[in-house]
Amino acid sequence: MSTSHEPVPRGPIQRRALSPREAIREPRRAGLVVIACFVAGFGAWATLAPLSGGAVAPGRIAPDGSVRTVQHLEGGIVDEILVRDGEFVPRGAPLIALRKVASQADVATLLDRRRARLAETARLEAELGGRATLAFPATLGPEAADVMAAETRIFRARKDMRSARERVLRRRIDQLSEQIRGFEAQVASAASQLDLVRQEIADKTILLEQRLAPKAEVSRLRRAAAEIEGFRGQHVAAIAEARQRIGETEIELVALDADWLQSLSQRAGEVRGELAEIDQQLAALRDVLDRTLITAPIAGVVNDLRVSTIGGVIVPGEDLLDLVPTEENLVIDVRISPLDIDIVQVGLPALVHLTALSGRSTPRLYGRVTVVSADLVFDETTRSTYYDARVEVSPDEAREFKAMPLSIGMPAEVIIVSQERTALEYLMKPFFDAMVRAGREA
Repeated sequence: MSTSHEPVPRGPIQRRALSPREAIREPRRAGLVVIACFVAGFGAWATLAPLSGGAVAPGRIAPDGSVRTVQHLEGGIVDEILVRDGEFVPRGAPLIALRKVASQADVATLLDRRRARLAETARLEAELGGRATLAFPATLGPEAADVMAAETRIFRARKDMRSARERVLRRRIDQLSEQIRGFEAQVASAASQLDLVRQEIADKTILLEQRLAPKAEVSRLRRAAAEIEGFRGQHVAAIAEARQRIGETEIELVALDADWLQSLSQRAGEVRGELAEIDQQLAALRDVLDRTLITAPIAGVVNDLRVSTIGGVIVPGEDLLDLVPTEENLVIDVRISPLDIDIVQVGLPALVHLTALSGRSTPRLYGRVTVVSADLVFDETTRSTYYDARVEVSPDEAREFKAMPLSIGMPAEVIIVSQERTALEYLMKPFFDAMVRAGREA
């Protein structure tokens, strides 16, 4: 059997089969290029790109910081609720209205008393000044008409009474003066009679010595002279008594004026004291009345409104609602670990995140450290130590929370940025620290 070989047709040149080593050469080269680029890029980033370093610390919204709790001093009955949760209110805006009935009645009573005392003061001043007519101040309006009419009647009655008493005393003086004049006339008449009797006694005595007149006649004349002398003495005594009574009456007149002025001055002082007391009570009541309209102490957003019932009772000092300010700094109390105190100081920037709120919708806010305590603080509850710090967020940053429910004590996570270092410095720090320790041990 013979074997024949057929010629192979000639065509395009066929490729030589590659070995496995040769097959992966190109992908390996591309991979090395990618790795080299990544290492070079990472090295450049680690050497040049700054990373913020700092301390992470827990915190909470401070009670004397952003959120203001609105309370009421006296309490009362709710008449109207003027705001709702989430509503922005400016400073001084009304929040809750309380019923004013009791306070208004007390104020009206005090105002009536005050008008009465003012009218009485006008009357007392008119009496002290001796004025013939009574004029009231312009501050007493038509509502004081009854009081003014009553004081006018009192003014006239007292004036008439005082005039009557003066007239009685002066009439008494006039009567005593008339009596004195009558007694003086009788004394003068008695003196004339006495002179005549004495002259007659002298004449009869001469006749008696000559035995021309009886002795009984001389004795009768002498008795008559004695009687006239007695009457004259009685009239002189009556004149003295009348003059004494005139003096006493004049003293009564002076005493009447003095007692009158003293009583007026004393009453005027009492009225001034009553007016001062009434004004103090009015000021206090008006303050209470003003507080029946509870207003916003700051501009902010209403949060956690605790009053919901018209006619409900508010007890004194009860928390009514919270206000989240929009014009003040948000204040966060922070507890710094003793391990981080070396990198925390006043003025450092801080990043605040309120962990109680939704992480997706809550923005991170930037603040600044304003206070760092000088010594450790020991917490009896957790038996741990920490440094107190305070971070304040500016009003512009805090506006991010304008519509979010904030409460005093709400927890927060605060990152206090202390310095910027590259990633390479972070990676090499443990190695350098180990070398320093090794050098110290050596």
